[in-house]
Amino acid sequence: MKKLDALTSLRFFAAYAIVIHHSKDFLGREVALLERLPLDQAVSFFFVLSGFILMYVHPRIEGTRGAARFIVARIARLWPLHIVTGVGLFYVLYRKLLFIQPIKSYAIANVLLVHSWIPKMSVYYAFNAVSWAVAAEFFFYLCYPWLARDFARTWRAKLAASFIPVVAFSLFFNTLQQGPGGEVWGMSPPDLLYINPLSRVFEFVLGMCFGMAYSRTSNRQPSGRGFGPTLKEAIALLLACVSIYASIPFAVAIGTTAIGSGATWFVHSGSCVFFGLMIYVFAFGRGHISRALSIKPLVFLGELSYAIFLAHQIVLRYFADIKKKLHIEALTGWSEYALYLALMFSIAYILWRFVENPARKLILRLSPKKA
Repeated sequence: MKKLDALTSLRFFAAYAIVIHHSKDFLGREVALLERLPLDQAVSFFFVLSGFILMYVHPRIEGTRGAARFIVARIARLWPLHIVTGVGLFYVLYRKLLFIQPIKSYAIANVLLVHSWIPKMSVYYAFNAVSWAVAAEFFFYLCYPWLARDFARTWRAKLAASFIPVVAFSLFFNTLQQGPGGEVWGMSPPDLLYINPLSRVFEFVLGMCFGMAYSRTSNRQPSGRGFGPTLKEAIALLLACVSIYASIPFAVAIGTTAIGSGATWFVHSGSCVFFGLMIYVFAFGRGHISRALSIKPLVFLGELSYAIFLAHQIVLRYFADIKKKLHIEALTGWSEYALYLALMFSIAYILWRFVENPARKLILRLSPKKA
């Protein structure tokens, strides 16, 4: 099976967009352009890419045993690093007792990777806040064996059905909104339209659709590189960037309609179609942009993307304490940012090298072959 190195490198740029999104406030990196860009849409890119890759690698899941093997492999991919960063690293950095009430119940939800399924901020942001996206991914993986079944015939119905929660939650808030921020029964629009996996599964199924399209057409494309493929890559990249930039104005416009609460979904996920198109185009790897993305250093950084994503915010929040301990309070601006990045990348590499890879291999080796 062909390795899609350009997509691996794009994972790094998406993870780094999340790093910038969170660090610009903590480190004073206030840039006017960045303030107008919803860089957290990189999470949407990950959701679309995940569906694309799974449909490319696992177009069919055969029977109960096949589904069990698939889920075990996905747990081996997600769970060890989530536990180490969400519980272990949190304890090391903050020296806090985790298993006391009410934290105990939050910890259980985190360990089971279901915390983003619960529409309560104190639950889905507990410990390592960014791991809500990992819990959403876990939900997608549990659904995948059913989603992939006869997908070539049922993709239209499944894609349409996956968008129903977005519309339903939007109407729910617009119809029954109470209190500040359009809250309903103590829930706000972000609880259901940003964090909850039911409202994000559309992006995953959309990625599956592009993955199916790629599998059908990849062998029909002529070999070689040239101006045409490079132009397609440039256009796809430009469309994705323009879509991100236009998301906030479009969300404002949506906010005045009958499903105004849907603006919450759009500002975080509104570029998903263009992300899917970009992933599809870059998967062929025939343009000079994808060729540049396929160099080994960028592919390596792409391999680190999961560790970067899970480690960066914890390191960021602890960075102020490290500055004091190392007596480097005078560092500001780019020097401060560079030091943070060096620390964050170092920890991400350690986690990837000594936790993520070994733990995944160990779980797969110990799991029953027929499970």
